[in-house]
Amino acid sequence: MRIKRVEGILAISTNNVVGQGDMLPWHHSGDLKRFKSITMGHGIFMGYPTFVGMAKKYAKPGKQMLPGRTLIVVGREPFDAKLDIDFSNVTILPTFGPRDDLETALKYLSPDQTLFIAGGARIYRDYLSFAERIYLTKIETICPTNEDTVFLTDSWSMMGGWRTITSGGSDVCDGVKANYITMSSVI
Repeated sequence: MRIKRVEGILAISTNNVVGQGDMLPWHHSGDLKRFKSITMGHGIFMGYPTFVGMAKKYAKPGKQMLPGRTLIVVGREPFDAKLDIDFSNVTILPTFGPRDDLETALKYLSPDQTLFIAGGARIYRDYLSFAERIYLTKIETICPTNEDTVFLTDSWSMMGGWRTITSGGSDVCDGVKANYITMSSVI
């Protein structure tokens, strides 16, 4: 069953890779701008390894990571207090299961905010089935794979019915083409 106000946002390579370790294996400024414009003012739900990887790569010392958004980080990993960022927009939750985790995360948002499921691969596999809508960027590149960073093609079928509601065009940045798609639940 879908949960209102929960949506997914992900970029995926031609061979279904969503990450490299705890980072994106490509740089596509168009996709990053799209991510920012869609998620600004809302909540972002991610796994702890993704959060740490993003903090190490993108966060400025003493500053918020992804300012203007509420970050809800879920996982069983021990908290890494060595990250030199402002945690005022971050909530770290233990995991109790996808439905409970998402319902708890929504309590940290106002009723007019959406919670965006934003990775990594395990989070997408376990949580995207609860989303009402998915903002998908298809990155036309082949990336090295491993079991932790591939969004398995059978994950789509496990998630239930989806249909494309808009094809938001495409662009090429840094030599990489991206196609933007918005999908809606048919359940």
